[in-house]
Amino acid sequence: MMNDRIQDLLRNIPSVTDLLSTSQVQEMLACHPRQMVVGCVRDAVDELRANITNDTGGQCGMVHVEG
Repeated sequence: MMNDRIQDLLRNIPSVTDLLSTSQVQEMLACHPRQMVVGCVRDAVDELRANITNDTGGQCGMVHVEG
């Protein structure tokens, strides 16, 4: 079972829908096909979840995503 710290971290990850509405992702959507951008956002969120769950994300401290 996951401890409270991991559950809190996972809960704080924004949803793909929320990320798609950010100005940075909107800029990407203006230049690239929606399907590709959505796939990249999903992959990034999935990778972050896996890193937190597997406790491999502790190496980074904070994650900063730029377009």
